[in-house]
Formats: sequence, C-alpha cells, structure tokens
Amino acid sequence: MTKPIQIARPNPLDIPEIEAFFEFILTDTFERNGYFDLSALKDSEIKLKKEMIRMDLLTENPEHFFLVAKMEDGTIVGTIATGPANEDILECTQNAYEGIPEIGTLFIHPEYQKQGLGSEMIKEIEKYLQLKGHESYCLDSGYKLAQKTWTQKFGEPQYLIKDHWGEGADHMIWKVKIRSTSFL
Repeated sequence: MTKPIQIARPNPLDIPEIEAFFEFILTDTFERNGYFDLSALKDSEIKLKKEMIRMDLLTENPEHFFLVAKMEDGTIVGTIATGPANEDILECTQNAYEGIPEIGTLFIHPEYQKQGLGSEMIKEIEKYLQLKGHESYCLDSGYKLAQKTWTQKFGEPQYLIKDHWGEGADHMIWKVKIRSTSFL
C-alpha cells in the first residue's frame, strides 16, 4: 500500500460515509461482474449492508463486527465484517457451517485493490476472531471477480453451487483455518 491507511473500528459518526461507500462499491461490483440485470438484488444488498453497519454501531449486542480502512483524511476505502454464517451459507451447506463465523462485506475501493489492503483487513479480522476463541471461519461469494481472488488465496471452495444466481452465476463457499498469529 502506497498511502497510509488505518484499519480500525468505525464509530457512529462514520455511518453516513460507510453507507455512501456501500452504495458506490456495490454498484461498481455488480457492474464489474456483469450483473446488470440484477438491480433488485443489488438494491437489497445495499440495504442489508446499511442495516448491518447500523446494528453494529448503534445497538448493544450486535451480530456483526465491522472494521474499516481509512485514509489519513478519514476517507473510507475498505470494509470487512464478521458475524454468524449467512442464510446462503447455511442453506447451501445444509447447516454444516452453523456456529462458524463468517467473514464478509470485504469491499475495497477500486483505486486500492490489488495492493494488499484486503489481505491486511483479513489479518485484522482474523486477530479478532482468534481472540474470541475461533479457529476457523467461512466466507462465500457470488461475484465472479472475487471468486478468482478467493480461489487464489484460499484454494478451491468446499462448496460450488452452479447457476445459484442465474445461468453462469455460481456461488462458492470456503472454510478457512485461521493462521497462527504472534500477537497472542
């Protein structure tokens, strides 16, 4: 990463910028993946992410735990979250991953992709999960470009659901063992 970026917990004052980031990044993600005919799914995904960040930052017992990547000027360029495995993961694995935390909502601004920021964010959320006593996590993706990245990083998915999102739009699910870290 060429510019200084801090990965940390967001605060409630960050909510409007995070919500704007979700609108931008999900629109960009759907377009880059060629999912032009899935605008209702995109809109529902944006709404869900907004609800998740609000629940995390504005309630006492949130299901999800977010981290954001911020530039020195406070601009948000990345997000990541962990929480219980989502409905797609549970349904597609026939509940095999129930009780295993999921890492999701990992989005990096296009100008900061392919620079190691996503890997750094994963390391930080892995530290949190390890402190909570977890040895592994799961993640899923229906985005073709992200699937290539995850396959390079984590190997072949444990589950591949063909045409889950429509013809040629597969869904992939991985289970990942947390790497040992020296901070403990």
